[in-house]
Amino acid sequence: MMKRVFSHLTICLFVLSLAFMAFSNYAQAAFNKDLLIDDVVFTDSGSMSAAQIDAFLNARNSCISPNSGFGAPDPIGYSPSGGFQYGGNVSAGTVIAHSAQVYGLNPEVLLVTLQKEQSLVTSTTCSTNTISKAMGYGCPDGGSSYSYSGLNLYTRSGVTYTDVSGICVNTAAKAGFTQQTIRATWLLKFSQERSLGHTNWAVIQGSWDNSDDLAACYSGYMTQGTFKRCPNGTADYYDGWATIDSTATHMDTGATASLYRYTPHFNGNQNFVSIFENWFGGTISASYYSCRDAVNVSGAPSGPRVVANGLGGANDNLSLTIANNTGSACIEVHTWLNGYQQWIKQTATNSPAFSPTAVKIISADTNGDNVDEFYKIDYCGNSGMVEVHGWYGSNQHWASHIATNRPCISSANAEVVVADTNGDNRDEFYFIEYRNNGSNRLEVHGWTANFQQWFAHIATNYGAIDPASAQVVTADTNGDNVDEFYLINYSNTASAMVEVHGWTANFQQWFSHIATNRGGVIHLDGSSNPIFDVITADTNGDGRDELMLVHYSGTGSGRVEIHGWTANFQQWVSHIATGAGQF
Repeated sequence: MMKRVFSHLTICLFVLSLAFMAFSNYAQAAFNKDLLIDDVVFTDSGSMSAAQIDAFLNARNSCISPNSGFGAPDPIGYSPSGGFQYGGNVSAGTVIAHSAQVYGLNPEVLLVTLQKEQSLVTSTTCSTNTISKAMGYGCPDGGSSYSYSGLNLYTRSGVTYTDVSGICVNTAAKAGFTQQTIRATWLLKFSQERSLGHTNWAVIQGSWDNSDDLAACYSGYMTQGTFKRCPNGTADYYDGWATIDSTATHMDTGATASLYRYTPHFNGNQNFVSIFENWFGGTISASYYSCRDAVNVSGAPSGPRVVANGLGGANDNLSLTIANNTGSACIEVHTWLNGYQQWIKQTATNSPAFSPTAVKIISADTNGDNVDEFYKIDYCGNSGMVEVHGWYGSNQHWASHIATNRPCISSANAEVVVADTNGDNRDEFYFIEYRNNGSNRLEVHGWTANFQQWFAHIATNYGAIDPASAQVVTADTNGDNVDEFYLINYSNTASAMVEVHGWTANFQQWFSHIATNRGGVIHLDGSSNPIFDVITADTNGDGRDELMLVHYSGTGSGRVEIHGWTANFQQWVSHIATGAGQF
């Protein structure tokens, strides 16, 4: 799978307006004053990367988006004696992501808070006053007005703004976009932990030394249980009840208690929940993480495919995706540790299981951050077009929904692949049409980033073919950061072996024809489960993709097997029986 520069998101967020504008199809539930948000959702710190946050802001023409020229100091540390420390100016997405990661808070919570407090996510223009009090931190009800000078509040197109007048922020150290964001992140997480009685919580790692938190007492709302407010104090029983706007309100979760401590009114928290639901789905874990409208299915799991995806390191990881008949009734993604015997992560996505003939799961890095995200390709979506649906990194909710310019087509005739063909470390999406087209050739069509136009239409030098016996894959096998296209012939070959044919860039000539050491096989069974599949990945981090044969069913080991070829395809580098059972 190409030198791993594979990720997902951004291809999409900036074209949301071209597709279905419904960023979330979650049906909002009635406001539950006692349960604003689950703790597991509140602390999902990996839900969005910095690049994904920046793309989210760009898609809304936000006044704090990279497109607006906005920047702010990077939060790089904390110490009891020196307080917060800051580095050079970075994007708002980087500030939010770094803040969320160090304190273990969901960056979506921070985006929603920015919107709830000052509408910074959707405001196309905003004042220095507004940005300087971005999170409403240090602004008590009925507080005074303050003015400050000589600060690094934020930058715009290289100009640093240092002075602000008439804001509610009660000390200079709290004024400014980054100062507001990092302090609000700490307070939200600190309050959640302390409301649950966790007096031993503190971030002490690298340049972050919040050891003074270990001696701090907590005066906010408590959940139900017997807890200490001060580390050296006595444990008392709390019933979890508090009075909000003259109404008895129960703190069902620590996250709920934290939000009420931050904004001790119903109105602000109703806004928080509404914004979160509109943008990211439900605030309750079942609606945030589970696939919606899923129904129980029976039968053996089907539609398995091994997909290469980069997680930001030098080498690619491999993930086993399962489209149908899963235990969760959702499309599932299982990512292996090196060695392929155990999982790094197993995810039941938010998408109901689908027939593998209707969908394909792929990964791509479209923003050049060396991290791949997953996409679901619907060959015939509700729009009547081929659709591309992009997940955030957690695979729990959608970053984008795009109806392409290509009408529905059967996966028996075509498929979607990705490749970086210009060496810019960003993947493009290609529509491969194997047969039943005007040219009667295998055709390659390259989409522009918005999926509404084509940058290439190529009728290759190869005749139309049934994709049940052949497959197009892409790989950078020479380490030049440019992917080439290969045609894999699985059966009925002249050599009686699996064959690998490499195209030149114009698809009119071949630069290689190789009959491998593997006898010809049948690619797909009758239900579109692959029996064999060739994948490409840089698994050793040397900047070159290898081709590997994946054996899904009928294996001697009874497991999914991965067999790695040498560069000449005449020997094997490895034979691995994975920890996953065969299909």
